[in-house]
Amino acid sequence: MSEQPEAVEAAPELPSLDDWAEALSTTVAETGPGLGFEVSTAVVDEEAPLEAAGVMLPLVAEYVQIQIGLLGQYDSLEALARGLMMMEPDEELSREDSADAVGEILNVVVGVYKSAMVDRVPTLRLGLPVFAEGIHHRKTPRRLIRCVYGETEFTVSVATKMVSPPGSAWHKAASAA
Repeated sequence: MSEQPEAVEAAPELPSLDDWAEALSTTVAETGPGLGFEVSTAVVDEEAPLEAAGVMLPLVAEYVQIQIGLLGQYDSLEALARGLMMMEPDEELSREDSADAVGEILNVVVGVYKSAMVDRVPTLRLGLPVFAEGIHHRKTPRRLIRCVYGETEFTVSVATKMVSPPGSAWHKAASAA
């Protein structure tokens, strides 16, 4: 009697990168006023590396990782931080306080975003934020959401990567191929 090959489970139907980006753009525009920001947004697909600083926050699910970033030049990030903390434009602000405030803005946005997407991807979990600066190369598919708050321009990025959970039949099949 020959052994039957193990049936390989199909990866679940997940939102496309464009779906993730449109939902994030909507979330940024809707969340902004609650944080004191009126924000206009536009989703773009750019190949070029992005030179910026900002905070990255991952969302992780069973078959997908989503990396959300709030990125911009330092003066833009400081303007957002001052706006959140209701500071005057000329008030002194340390880089650490600016990074904390930008991280808090992103945390609120991603929390609302996660709530909006959890019906489509029930296993979504928040990761830990990381402050990053330098050139952000496109290693995985991404969309950039260009945002304007007053005269301040900043970018919210969303990148996705399909992953297979270790031990799953899908992972075993992908590893064997």
